[in-house]
Amino acid sequence: MSAHSRTAFRAGPLVLAAAVLTLAVLAGPATALAATFNPANVISDANMRDRSSMSAADVQAFLAAVNPAGSTSSALKNLRTPDNGGVRKSAATIIWEACQYYGISPRVMLVMLQKEQSLLTQTAPSARTLERAIGAGCPDANTNRYPGFGPQIWNGARLLDGYGEGRVTYIPIWTPGMSVDVYGGLHVVPANLATFKLYTYNPSIGAKAPYGDLSGQQCSGNANFWKIYWKYFGDPQALPRYRPVYRFCSKSTHVYFFTTSDAERVSVIRSGGWIYQGVGLSVDTSSAANNSWLYRLYNKSKGAYFYTASIGEMNSVIRNSGRAYRLDRTLCKVSVTATGAPVYRLYRKGTPVQLITSSRVERDLLLRAGFRYDRIICWLGRQ
Repeated sequence: MSAHSRTAFRAGPLVLAAAVLTLAVLAGPATALAATFNPANVISDANMRDRSSMSAADVQAFLAAVNPAGSTSSALKNLRTPDNGGVRKSAATIIWEACQYYGISPRVMLVMLQKEQSLLTQTAPSARTLERAIGAGCPDANTNRYPGFGPQIWNGARLLDGYGEGRVTYIPIWTPGMSVDVYGGLHVVPANLATFKLYTYNPSIGAKAPYGDLSGQQCSGNANFWKIYWKYFGDPQALPRYRPVYRFCSKSTHVYFFTTSDAERVSVIRSGGWIYQGVGLSVDTSSAANNSWLYRLYNKSKGAYFYTASIGEMNSVIRNSGRAYRLDRTLCKVSVTATGAPVYRLYRKGTPVQLITSSRVERDLLLRAGFRYDRIICWLGRQ
């Protein structure tokens, strides 16, 4: 819950109750991921402020995909309720509009909903739970300055926007080296403004040192924020200009599946039939060279996927397969000229298994493991 009224701030070089951030390589693609919780740097400023990370439709799709297993609907998927101005809207629209107005990432707001009241995975929350949706203005069990889902989202975004920047006047302007007193008699010196905002909102680390990847800990506070963000959206330190393309491998057929959709990623994980292998590709969305679509084709009879950035090749595959292949989805914009990292396409002879990777190391390992090299299908346009 928000407890900013009890947060204490101190300027100057005080004690840093934090672990040193390290890197760990997870199973799957050769991608280094920051898998160690650092209380002093919970999320980057860019990810806190990435208001374009999701559209209103993306938020709605995510709320539908994140339903608890076995449920027919989640509370937020179907929720229509008054916004802060009293206009009845969907929960997804309320979240998105508040985030656009105050410049907060919708991903951050979704994480806050789960951290505070587990509203992403509740199917029948009480009226009181919805009225305290993200703990905005709720420093204790008996106080709620902004009752109602709409006012909670609006004022939660307003507070996260204003903390440390002078727009919430009773909170000091953040400067590097400022210390925040947190529960347990500890002190944190936030490394960036976004982390200062989170501790102002909730002055709790919520995990025990040594922190590690926290997978073995039941967490609360900002450690729980970090864990939830990782679970649903990946590395909270990743540059938002790089769009992740998530990779899966079928447990039964070993076919590879790629998606850029957070909602689709969550849905596939919940299906139980796929091994999630993390981020397979990372596309620079700021690159002007990325002006061609990466297409995902699907063959229902084979349960196979085909990936190409060539309209000509896509049409040829569809035509030559007797239309067994069809366009399934456009994934992201890539470059068809040699700009940035190349994307290699490989296949396993005699099977419908096709894999794309931007890692030369992985390409060479797969060639030694029996895959055949096909071609470079596009470039990722990194600058």
